[in-house]
Amino acid sequence: MWNIYEQPWTLLIIAVVIFLVLSALRSFYPEKIRRMNIIVPLLIAILGLAIDFAVKTDQEKIKAVVKQAINAVKNEDVDALGMTLAADYSDSFHQSKQALLSYARIILVPPFIENIYASILDTQISEKTAEVTLLNRIIFDSKSNIDTYTSVLLVKAKLIIEKQPDDKWLIKQTEILTINDRPAGWKDTDYRSF
Repeated sequence: MWNIYEQPWTLLIIAVVIFLVLSALRSFYPEKIRRMNIIVPLLIAILGLAIDFAVKTDQEKIKAVVKQAINAVKNEDVDALGMTLAADYSDSFHQSKQALLSYARIILVPPFIENIYASILDTQISEKTAEVTLLNRIIFDSKSNIDTYTSVLLVKAKLIIEKQPDDKWLIKQTEILTINDRPAGWKDTDYRSF
């Protein structure tokens, strides 16, 4: 179903079409079309942009928390990573949020990651949870210890993101699906296993 909050740019397209129609009518009937009628498409375009700016949909909030988590890992900022995780976080390897953050403090020691290129492959959103599948190309810093094993990893991961009571979305679970197109899990993230 079409949702104005998911597709606010539709109003911009409608504004352009109305502007073109009114411009064509004005050239044929200059006495009937007033200059004030040109303001209508402008107001529609402004409304579309205002809706896009003012209203954040669940999908936009989910993409924002995923981006925030990726940037935290890329910048090796464990505290920023912790802000993207739910209080009841757990996965197949880490029993709690604190366990994951402790592991991250051990692994994410600068210099470690040079860059991460992430793309969302799939997003399934229900009322309170979302499942996001990511494909990440991780480029390691040439000064890091891992660079002796590999300089680039291709990691496919699944994130379960949960809507909190304060309407914020936070990551509840993260699972590693593949590393370099081979089935893998959290246990395979020790760089000595590459």
